Amino acid sequence: MTSALRALRRFWFSIESPRTLALTRIVLCAYATVAMLPHDLGRLRSAGRRPMEFLDSSPVLDLLPIPFPLPEPMLAGFGYLMIGLGLLAAIGLFTRPALLLFAAGYWYIGAAISAWGYVTHSRALPAHVLLILAVAPGATAWSVDRLVAWAWRRRRGAVPPMREVLAGPAVPRWGTQLILVLIATVMLSAGLSKLRHGGLRWADGQTLGFYLTGGTTWTVAPVDAGADTAVRSVWRAGYSQLSGPSDAAPAAAWKDGFGIESYLLRATPTRLARAIARHRWLVVVLSVSAMLFELSAPVLLLGPWPRTFYLLGAVGFFLGIKFTMRISFAAWIVVCLCAVDWVWLAEQLRSGLPRWPLCRPVARAAQP
Repeated sequence: MTSALRALRRFWFSIESPRTLALTRIVLCAYATVAMLPHDLGRLRSAGRRPMEFLDSSPVLDLLPIPFPLPEPMLAGFGYLMIGLGLLAAIGLFTRPALLLFAAGYWYIGAAISAWGYVTHSRALPAHVLLILAVAPGATAWSVDRLVAWAWRRRRGAVPPMREVLAGPAVPRWGTQLILVLIATVMLSAGLSKLRHGGLRWADGQTLGFYLTGGTTWTVAPVDAGADTAVRSVWRAGYSQLSGPSDAAPAAAWKDGFGIESYLLRATPTRLARAIARHRWLVVVLSVSAMLFELSAPVLLLGPWPRTFYLLGAVGFFLGIKFTMRISFAAWIVVCLCAVDWVWLAEQLRSGLPRWPLCRPVARAAQP
């Protein structure tokens, strides 16, 4: 029992450099502000125009003191506020409050877009990471806040070098570990979901083959012209899973015996995907590999090398989804790349390269 508690303490509270948290804050906030936010604000605007008859308000919308839907005059102000908060968090000016408010804003955006049954999977992971950064020790490293504090103290007397102040002291690593646990939990839950809903049959390749052959790109005929106006509005907005027809064609009724326009699961296969789908054995191999990869996510918590290999493997996994089904997990790729301890990896490669047979001549030539 004592050894288990000691191991748990080491896992959460060992001292480490805050470089991973600082890199994650800078890159993720900059990426979210420049690449994610313009699109998400547009989706927030369109979400506010959908019929409220089908709204299923989430606890997040009820908890945050932000009205929904936002009145049109407030949308622009909310957008400018989010852009400003994202930039402040990225450069590290008023870092903690900027991170906290930026995270809250993104939780609001995600909850608003999801209020009709559409889950913003691609935004869930970065929104949670932003909240962790807002409270984790070391997230303010390499920030304008520390630069200003260093300049102020320098005027009052001798201070440590600027680089040392910007990097900051070593901190308990629970912030970094919490991000890794979050990544592992999300990936593991995807694998467990496949087992829960499909069992081992998910590995037979039929489900993945359905996506790779374009099975979710069909469009159900619209509802009758005499249907309720709210229903037709929801249909046009893409939320036909709420009002699908009762007489769907057999080819369309592929899920639970009820035909829907597959908004939640839509994939647009590429030429590569269709080429893969022609080889049944390859689809089976990819199905088994995807499930095993997701179920093995906890290995990234076992040490530096498993962490590095799994996170880089996850980047390849998400790129494979993008290049075959055009489903983007770009924000997840950013989080995984930031979670790699690149300084540690470079040190390991530098110390290990001279032992590799192909690198020995180069190492000897570099010696004086």
